[in-house]
Amino acid sequence: MCRKLYVKVLYGTRTYFVVVLTNNIIFAMQAWAKDQGIEGSMITFLSDASGEFTKACDMEMTHPGPKSVGIIGRCKRWAMIVENNVIIGMDVAENEMDPAGDDFPEKTLAPALIKMATAEE
Repeated sequence: MCRKLYVKVLYGTRTYFVVVLTNNIIFAMQAWAKDQGIEGSMITFLSDASGEFTKACDMEMTHPGPKSVGIIGRCKRWAMIVENNVIIGMDVAENEMDPAGDDFPEKTLAPALIKMATAEE
C-alpha cells in the first residue's frame, strides 16, 4: 500500500516520527490507527478532542461554512515539520471555497511532507 511506501521514504529523511492529530475522540483515533496498521511504525495518532492544541496553534477552522452545518471546533488540515523544537516547514490546505482543505489536501500529504523534510538537507 502507498502509505507504507511513504513511511519507508520518510525513514530515509531526518524524520523521526509523524504525528497525526485530529479533533476526534481517542476511541476513534485508536480504531483508525488499528485500521491503518501503524503500530510499531514512526506514526502516532493523537486526539485533540478538547481542541486545546488546535487553538494554541491557531489552527481551529473558523470559516462560517462548516459552522453553518454544525461542524464546530474542527482543526484545519495542516502539516508542520519540527526540528529541534523549531518549525522548519508548515502548510495549511484551505481556501475560501474549501475551508476544510478536502478538495485539495496535497499540501499536507506525505509527498509534500517529504519535500519539506528534505528541503534544508
